[in-house]
Amino acid sequence: MPVSGYLMVFYDFGGFSSAGYHVELMHIIGWIMIAIFLFVYFIPYKKFKLAVADQAWPEAAKHLAVIRRAVAANMVIGLVNIAIGVSGRFWG
Repeated sequence: MPVSGYLMVFYDFGGFSSAGYHVELMHIIGWIMIAIFLFVYFIPYKKFKLAVADQAWPEAAKHLAVIRRAVAANMVIGLVNIAIGVSGRFWG
């Protein structure tokens, strides 16, 4: 995903300097979303898998709750990112 975004920035806009502020903002938000995904994958998901393997269901449920909150936050951030991308041409 980041590769296609960078290709668009450099081939369509000629780099970040000629792209609008909305493109830079979407870039930053995209990296925040990637960081949230990496957090989920390497910390609570790993603990969740171990708890399920041990059949420690209450512990697994705690980790699943963390995963759900992080995924919900990532979804909201993604929707905001879409709104920024759609409205960016009107920013001036």
